[in-house]
Amino acid sequence: MAGPGQRAVSQVRIQSGQAQVQYAPTNLAYKIKNLELTPEGTLRAIRGSCPYEPDRDANQYGSPAGLLPNGFDLFSRIVSIDDAVTIYGIFHAGLLQGKAPTLVVRAGTALYLHAGWRRSWKRIYDGLTDDGRAGYPDMFTVVSNTIVWTNGIDPPLVISYDGMVVPLGFDKSPGPPEAAGPFQPGDVTKDYPNQDGYTWPGRIGTIGDYVDNNDGAVLAGRWKYAAAWEDVHGNISPLSGESVEMSIVLQRANAFVEEANIDDNGAEGQTSGIIQRIKKYAQSPKIDNLPRQFVVKGSGDAPEHAVATRLYRTPDGNRFPGTYRLVTRMSGTKNFVYADNIPDSRLGEPAKDYLPVPRFSSMTSHAGALVIAEGPYVMRSEVGYPGTFPAEFATTPDPDGAIVTALASHAGRLIAFTERAMIDITDPAAPPVVMVRGIGCVAPRSVQGLPDGTLIWLSRDAFYGWNPEKGLMKLSDPIHRLVKTELATGSLRNAVSVIEPESRDYRCAVAKAGSFDNELILAFDGQGWREIELGYKINDMCVTDDYRYLVLFAGGQTQSFPAFTQPGEPIPTATPYDVYVMSHETTAGAGPDLTYEFQSAWLRGDDNALQPIHVHNLYIGMIDEVNETIGVEVFSNGSFAPDSDSPRNLKAVGVGVEDLLGEFILGEGKTHARRLYWRRVPIGLQSVNTWAFKLKSDTPFHIASFAFQTSFATMGDQLARIPLGEDE
Repeated sequence: MAGPGQRAVSQVRIQSGQAQVQYAPTNLAYKIKNLELTPEGTLRAIRGSCPYEPDRDANQYGSPAGLLPNGFDLFSRIVSIDDAVTIYGIFHAGLLQGKAPTLVVRAGTALYLHAGWRRSWKRIYDGLTDDGRAGYPDMFTVVSNTIVWTNGIDPPLVISYDGMVVPLGFDKSPGPPEAAGPFQPGDVTKDYPNQDGYTWPGRIGTIGDYVDNNDGAVLAGRWKYAAAWEDVHGNISPLSGESVEMSIVLQRANAFVEEANIDDNGAEGQTSGIIQRIKKYAQSPKIDNLPRQFVVKGSGDAPEHAVATRLYRTPDGNRFPGTYRLVTRMSGTKNFVYADNIPDSRLGEPAKDYLPVPRFSSMTSHAGALVIAEGPYVMRSEVGYPGTFPAEFATTPDPDGAIVTALASHAGRLIAFTERAMIDITDPAAPPVVMVRGIGCVAPRSVQGLPDGTLIWLSRDAFYGWNPEKGLMKLSDPIHRLVKTELATGSLRNAVSVIEPESRDYRCAVAKAGSFDNELILAFDGQGWREIELGYKINDMCVTDDYRYLVLFAGGQTQSFPAFTQPGEPIPTATPYDVYVMSHETTAGAGPDLTYEFQSAWLRGDDNALQPIHVHNLYIGMIDEVNETIGVEVFSNGSFAPDSDSPRNLKAVGVGVEDLLGEFILGEGKTHARRLYWRRVPIGLQSVNTWAFKLKSDTPFHIASFAFQTSFATMGDQLARIPLGEDE
C-alpha cells in the first residue's frame, strides 16, 4: 500500500458532534481494494472469477472428457511444468449482426476458437510466435464482419466466424506477367509488318490515316502489362512489376510490297527478255484485320489465400498516359495463359497504388476502414477491405517522425498518439493536426471511451482524458504517486483495459513495479479510483459482444510442483493460463483468495486541521452480506501505523459464506432480501488533529455509509493546544 508520500493528500472535514451527518463511502475513500461501486452509491465486495470452460467429466456425447477430438483442447488440462500454455489475447465479437458470436483466443503458438458444441477450444491456426516478453499486447478489431488480429511480430491475420484464418491482405506484389505479341520481320522489303512472333488478328491497336493513303492503317503503338492478386475477402495486392513492352508498328491496308520484272507470259524474271516493269501490289488484310491481340502468361506464384489474379494493361503508350487499367480477373492461383483481345476503349477501372501490408503493433477501425500504425507511419485501408491500403492514405502524423504508439476512433475523429503527442488525422487529404504536445499514450490497449463521452488512456505518468467540450483532463490525480512510482514503467505498454458493462467502470490491468505481469487492476468510475487484485496474471481482457455482457480475461496462476524435486532443490513452478469470467464466482473451481479493503482519507475537525479533536465512535452502515468478522484499524496524526487497539473486530451480519455459492434447487431454493444495519466501533482517540481508519477482511462486505461521534478537545480558545514555536 502506498504511504502518505506516495499518493495525493486526501483530507475530509468531519462535523463535530454525534452522528450528525452521514457520509457516502466514496466521499471519504483514500484507497478501495476489491470493492465496486453500486448504482445506489454503496461499496460492495467484488465476486471472484470462474473458468469460462471448466473441465467437465464428460461432454454432451457421453464420451470421457479426455477423449476430445484431434485439434480440440482445454487450457485447464495444460498445467504441467513443460506444457503450460500462456494465453496472450482474447476477443469476442458478434459477427454477422450478432448471429455468429465468435470467441477467439491466442494461446502459445496457436489461435483457438471457442467450440461450445464440444465444450472446449478448437485450434484454428498454428505457427505463431510464443514470446512471453512481447513488446506489445495482442490487438483485435472488427472490420467488415471479420476479426483482424496482430501481435506486432507475426503477420497479421483475418479470422472469419467459421474459423477460417488467412493472412491480412498481401505483404508482397506478384511477379511481372509474361507477355508475347508480334515481332517485326527481318526482310522488310519482302514481308509484312507485324507478321512474326505471336501475330493473331485482334482488336488491339490504334486505327488512323497514314499520309494520303485512303485505305487507312494501324498506327504504331506500345503496351505493357501488370498483375495484382485478390484474396478471399476481396483485398488487392500491390501491383506487380511491368512486363516487357508489346509493340505494333505502322501497317497500311492494301500496302505496296515490291517492284517486279514481268515478261510477256506474265512470269517474274530477271532475264533480258523483259517487256515491262510494273508495280505489284499484295492484297494485304483490310483495315479491320490489321489490329493484333497479345497473349499473357501468369507467374503462378500466388499465396494460398489468393483466389484470383487481376490483369492490367496500359492503353496505347504513344497516345495515352501509361495508366494501368483492368483487362480481366482470372480466377484461381495457378499458371494461366490469357489471349488478350480487349481494345483500349474497353479497358476497365484504373489500377490503384496499393501498399504491402506490414507487420504492425497498433490498429483500430474507423468509418468502416482498418487503420494501422507501424513506426512513424499510419496507413488506412479501403472501406470494407481491411487488407487493401491505398498509398494516398498513408501519412506520418508526427512532424518530427516520432513512433505512433496508439490509435483511437472517438467522437467521429481519428486520433494518433505518440509517447509525447496527440494528433488528429481524421481527414486523409489534410495535413495532421497536433492537438496536444507533451502528453501521449504508451499503452495502445489502455484507450477506451467512457460513458460520458471522454476518451481515456494511460500516459507515462498518468491517466488522461479528452472530450470535445472539456478538452484535455488529467484524471489520475488521486493516485498520481501510485501511477508515477508504483507501476512498472517498462511494462506499461502491455496494459489492457475494458469498460465493465454493469458498473460502467473503466478497468485497466497494469504491472506493479518490479513485475512484468499485469496483476493490479485500476478502476475509474468517473469520480474516483479503486484497486482490484484478483490473484491472476492478466494478459488480456474483453467484454462479450452479446446479451450476456460478460467480462472475460486471460489469467494465469503460478503453481508449484514439489513432487518433481529432491530435498534441498528449489521447487519448480509454472503458470498455466485459462479464460475466466470476472465477477462470476461459482463452485466450478476455487480461485485465489481475495482480500477486501476500505481505507478512509485523513479526517479532521476543521478546515486546517488545527483544532485537536476527540474521536469517540465510528458508525458504519452496512448491507448484510455474510456472517464474518471485519478488522478495523485506526491511524492518527498522519501516521499509517495502527494504534495499540487495532485491529478492532467488527461483526458483520448476513448468511454463511458457503451459502453464497450454494446450489439453487427449484422448489427448495430461497432468495435473500438484503437490508441495512448499523454497527458502532469504539475509537477512543484523544486530542488528535487528523485520523483515519481501514476496514479489512478476507470475506465479502458491503458498505452503505459512515457517521462519526467526535468532539473538540478544548473549551474556550480552540487553538490553545497548538504548541508554541519555542516549545520542545
